[in-house]
Amino acid sequence: MNLRSATALTNDPTWSPTTQYFINDMVQSPVNGGMYVYTAWNPNLGGSNQGSCLVSVNDPSSANGAAEGWAPTQSVGLRTVTQTSAAVTGVAAGAAGALGGTAGLALTFTGAGGLGQVSTWLVKIDYTMSITAPPFATDTWAQWTVTPNGTGPTAVSSIHLFGAGATTDGANAASGSPVSMVVNAPADATQFAISARQSATATVLLPGTVTVTYSRLA
Repeated sequence: MNLRSATALTNDPTWSPTTQYFINDMVQSPVNGGMYVYTAWNPNLGGSNQGSCLVSVNDPSSANGAAEGWAPTQSVGLRTVTQTSAAVTGVAAGAAGALGGTAGLALTFTGAGGLGQVSTWLVKIDYTMSITAPPFATDTWAQWTVTPNGTGPTAVSSIHLFGAGATTDGANAASGSPVSMVVNAPADATQFAISARQSATATVLLPGTVTVTYSRLA
């Protein structure tokens, strides 16, 4: 493979839409920073040869770039890991409803127009819920939802059901565990939003600081 720069005057291997690339030329995508090699093989067409050279306006990391024969050299794994955190508040005693402050947990992960391909993310939410007058009831729950934007997005939700008992000594009881969800973002998606609800309870539930880790898998 040949690390290919756009011009002979620079060693920058960043892909350029005006450069002619040949089989085995390697470039870096300006979209996700990954390295790609021109193989002239389109897996979507059963391995048909696209030609020995290519000039295209489609970024190698995009769906069109992959269809034209650009293959990623990076292994399958975590491409991007980003964290957000915010102070989240519960709802009034004896009520069910949306938790406040979750806007700070959102993630904007690319510029306008999206990644150009459907991407898969592991979203992990770390938090602790406290109850002011223990113990937890058997039906106390918190529901977290991750919603991508873009065309035809699918939201993913997870419910944390708290066990009964906890502590009865009069001090605050706390319960929490990571909540993880795998979310697919549409090709034109640019953001994930986090929302949360809690069950009705006789006491106030206080999530406090919540941290969300976004890891791109594919």
